[in-house]
Amino acid sequence: MTALTLDTRLAASVHAPVFGQAAEEKSALAGLGSVSHYARNNTIYSEGDGAEYSYKVVAGAVRLAKMLSDGRRQVAQFALPGDFFGIDWLDEHSMTAEALNDVSVICYRRGRLERLSDENHAIRAELFSTLRHDLWAAQNHLVILGRQSALERVASFLLQLIDRRKDARK
Repeated sequence: MTALTLDTRLAASVHAPVFGQAAEEKSALAGLGSVSHYARNNTIYSEGDGAEYSYKVVAGAVRLAKMLSDGRRQVAQFALPGDFFGIDWLDEHSMTAEALNDVSVICYRRGRLERLSDENHAIRAELFSTLRHDLWAAQNHLVILGRQSALERVASFLLQLIDRRKDARK
């Protein structure tokens, strides 16, 4: 299965929003960002762009990838509804974010998010929870890449996708 085929199937499977308005209203960040829409295959930001915003997927799916010097794209992560992405420690984005299908995201200005997390315990807790999950996912991803065959990696990815969709529906 090619990366393009896998991307297309993933995009088709998450086209409908998983998190509705009610779930977003429960978030400490509700109402603090602005909504943006991106059409399929459009770039949300590119590697090296200033990291002025962080994002939360409302509908659709986002591919986070690094472009290699030989023109290949190394996919690092897929952000699905409810996921944050673009929370970079540096002043510029380290990856490119692309819409797999029509995507709606909430954009949070980085400086405002940092100030609010200093002032509001609920926002700080939500961001730390996101960062802890991202660290856990990155560690698991490294183990998968280092210890599994290509077929086992695809199977692991599909199982993780199923688990994420089950968790999102709870």
